[in-house]
Amino acid sequence: MEIAGRFVFGQSKKEIADATCRSVHTVDKTIKNIYEKLDLHKATELSVWFFEHTFDLAKEVAEMRNKIFTVSLSLIMMCSSALDISTDPMRVRRRARRRHSTEIVLITNART
Repeated sequence: MEIAGRFVFGQSKKEIADATCRSVHTVDKTIKNIYEKLDLHKATELSVWFFEHTFDLAKEVAEMRNKIFTVSLSLIMMCSSALDISTDPMRVRRRARRRHSTEIVLITNART
């Protein structure tokens, strides 16, 4: 945990090795093992994991993420129904034909 913490806070592997009285190779191998065991691929993912576990943020972050997702999904659904957005190509064509025929009727009525 100490090596992960120092790595997350931006220390180089050489600095970590000097501070913990280990070799650079040991520090490098330890960091690789951490990535492998936690199935992480980036330093940012390691940072998130470290802060969640060090400060017990996992539950709070998960709750906040769920609330944000719920609100976002609700807004998308409300906006799409209000704007009548459709990705179905047949509906789009039918709607365009209806608008076109309505425009023709309105133009014809306006001329008479």
